[in-house]
Parts: sequence; structure tokens; C-alpha cells
Amino acid sequence: MTDEDIENIISTIHPTTSETNQQTALQRQQSLRELAALSEEEPTRMRDAVESLRPLLQHDDTETRRYAAETVCNVTAEHPDAGNNLLDALRQCLSDEDSIVRKNAVQAVEYISREHPHDVWKAVSDIIPLYTDQNKKIQNGSDWIFTIGSYPENVESVIADLQPFLSESETQITRKTTDILADIAAEHPAAVRSALPALRSLLSTNDTETRQHTTQVLTSLSAEHPADVQELTTDLRPLLSDSSTDVRKNCIRILSNISVAYPILEQQASRLIRSAQNARSENEYETATNRYDKAIDKLEKACVDAEPIDTADHQEIKAKIETAEKQLERTADVHTQWEAVY
Repeated sequence: MTDEDIENIISTIHPTTSETNQQTALQRQQSLRELAALSEEEPTRMRDAVESLRPLLQHDDTETRRYAAETVCNVTAEHPDAGNNLLDALRQCLSDEDSIVRKNAVQAVEYISREHPHDVWKAVSDIIPLYTDQNKKIQNGSDWIFTIGSYPENVESVIADLQPFLSESETQITRKTTDILADIAAEHPAAVRSALPALRSLLSTNDTETRQHTTQVLTSLSAEHPADVQELTTDLRPLLSDSSTDVRKNCIRILSNISVAYPILEQQASRLIRSAQNARSENEYETATNRYDKAIDKLEKACVDAEPIDTADHQEIKAKIETAEKQLERTADVHTQWEAVY
């Protein structure tokens, strides 16, 4: 078949969304059938032609969508760039009502991921639901798409796309979502901060693997930002006797990381006290003392959280709180004198 023959076949395809001419519809399907066969035998020759199939990936006719998706998939296997240009259209095919269309779309996206691992993360919200697809080939194909460790620069957008799935009732979906988040947190711990409320609710889930993944996320986050995880202490305590060894180990690491935050909080409080002492106006003083109050609240919570774990930590933090409060009293006296003078 010559290039001119291919052009002639493509010219018979009419990307309309409704057909009134049955003969035209049959002719289009025959043309698509020929293109699908050619794309399997000679995908390189079809490389420049796949863009013309974009409208047909969303056509009303199921057969049309099937042949179009099959052709794109065959070409993408050899030329991922060609498929990547159609990624937005393939994303829509991932939720197609026809399993054959979905299967070809998943396979095409998997081919794209081999050369463009960062780009396919844009489709994460379309792919996650496929982990519960009734077609096992589609489920298995979804597993091969995401390359762990290859994340886009704006990884926060991936976190935002994943968050709705943390409240899914389907165990397979929450399990896979937390698995991906655990891998992201290992490299970008700060990025998962926004998911903390949803992750907190999963600490009590019945699914062991989801608890493992969730505590792994928190382990990575607490290692870099322990103060952010501090308020989850009460939720973590029951997991110290979890049936899963991995969950128990993760909890111990998290609580250990949180304990490192106590002196950090104390230092923050000290800095705020100095700000109050150096305040040159009423507004500055009030701002500093308000921030100080928040820091003291954190210290007191740290004190309460530390008590069941380490008495020595508890006593140390309590002493720091008492010292900090005395410093604030002296600061208040200095401020009163300052007001008297000015």
C-alpha cells in the first residue's frame, strides 16, 4: 500500500458525530479497519496519519472508536511521541463505556509512559479508577503506567489529583492511591502536606496495606517536617499495637521524628519572645505575643503527647514552658515600662 493509498483511505473518513448516510458510515468503518490492519504491520507509515483520528476517538459509533483507538495504540507502540500528542484524547477514552476502547487507550498511555514518564501523570485521575475495572487486562495495564521516581516539576498538581481518591469506598483505589503517595513523599515530603486530613482518616482503615502506605507517607513527612505531623499523635498511638509489623515500625519512626520537633518549637517560642521584647509599637508587640501564644500552645501539646512515651521528655518540655512563660512576664514588664516612657 502506497502513501497515496493511505491518504485516499483517510480522505474517506468523515469525523462527524452523527450519521445520516448508512453507506458513508460503512465506508468509514471499512477505511478504519484497513488503517488498523496497516498500523499493526507498518506503524511507521501511519505515524503522521494518527492525528486525523483524534475526532474519531470520541465518535458516537462504538466500532469507529474501537478501530481509531486500536490504530493509535499500534502506532504509539513504535512511536510514543505520536501518541503523546494525542494524550488528551486518549484520557477521555480511558473512561469509555466500551472495554476494547479502554484497553487500547490504557495500552497506548503505557507506551507513552516509557518515553514520557512525566507527561502521563496528567492522566492520573483518569487512570486510578481503572484499578477496579472489570477487565483484568485493563487493571494490569494501569499498573505499568506510572514510573516511580519520575514526577513532573509541579508534583503538587499530582497530589491534588490524587486526593479525591483517598475518600473512595473502593479499597483497591485507596490502596493504590496511598501507595503512589508513599513513593512521592519519599522524594517530595512537603508536597503531601495538603493531603494530611485525608491521610489521617485512613489511619483507622480496615485494609492493612492502606495503613502501611499511609504510615509510610507520614514517616517521610515527619522526618523532614515533624511539627506538621504532631497533631496526629493520638491517632498513631493505637497503631503501636497494629497487627502489621510494618505499620508498627512506621509508627515508632513517626513518633520518634515528632519528638525531634519539641526543641524546634521551643526555639520558635524563644524567637517570638525576643520579637516581643524588641517591639517598637503596640501593634508589633501584640503580633509578637499572639504568635508566642500559638507557640506555647504547641509546646504544651508536645508536653502532653510526650508524657506517655518518655517521662524525661515530658519534664524537659514542661521546664521549657515554665521558663518561656517567665520570660514573657519579664517582657510584659519591659513593655509596660516602655509605654510609661513613650
